[in-house]
Parts: sequence; C-alpha cells; structure tokens
Amino acid sequence: MKSQEEEIREKIKNWNSIYPAYINSQFSIEEGRRISKKDGVANPTLKEIGEVMNFLKIPHVLEFDKKYSRDFFTEGRLKFQLNNESAVPLNKEISTS
Repeated sequence: MKSQEEEIREKIKNWNSIYPAYINSQFSIEEGRRISKKDGVANPTLKEIGEVMNFLKIPHVLEFDKKYSRDFFTEGRLKFQLNNESAVPLNKEISTS
C-alpha cells in the first residue's frame, strides 16, 4: 500500500518543474537561470514562488527535499500543472505560449 506522499509524487511526476535558480536574476545562464535578467527576480524563495502560484490559482506542490544539480546548496523545487491530461489549460487566463 502506497503512502500519501508516494501517491502525491506519482500524481505530479509529469507536472512541470521550477527551481528558484530558473528565475533568479542574480544567476548566470551557466548557473541555471532560464529567463532574461529583466524578467527574473533577485534570489526568489520556493515559498515566494508558491505564493505566486496560489495567486494565479495554478495547482502546485512544493518539494523541499529536492535539489537543483547546478545549485546544490539551494533546496527545493516546485511542481506545477498548467494543463490537464488532455492538454486543456486549467486556467484559460494564463497563456503558455
């Protein structure tokens, strides 16, 4: 029998992931930043990213036990779902293009 945590991890395994490094304007691309510096945020925390997801009503799960391979000292990632299993957006107000 699976634990509740195992069931959640199974459910979210195909969701998108975001590590704080992806949007950290203080990081270089080599350090893991994936967006432009002007669109980034200085030293975002996982909790702050979660607050934004709450505000946007995007289903998400904070995983504090995960580490980003390029920034091993920063803990955590956020798994989120923009589309359902049929690729239909969950929130039509949020563009994924």
